[in-house]
Amino acid sequence: MYTLAMAKTDYKENWIDSFTLVKRGDEWMLEVSQGDAPAIRRCICTARGDLRMFKTVDSAIKTAEQIGFAVHALRFEAI
Repeated sequence: MYTLAMAKTDYKENWIDSFTLVKRGDEWMLEVSQGDAPAIRRCICTARGDLRMFKTVDSAIKTAEQIGFAVHALRFEAI
């Protein structure tokens, strides 16, 4: 379980420095990490321990900004 509060603390202490939005079905998941190190990637969870899913990209971005990230641009990839 990795909550929003934990992510805020880790951001302030420079344990995380990037985030990724991952689409799962019709919803989005917010994943934070330290660079590209896969061992340090963590998904944001609810206080109950469930994976926190966002219905819109906008709500996921707002949560990333609450952590401390600045969002200046979005890039999408073709599959």
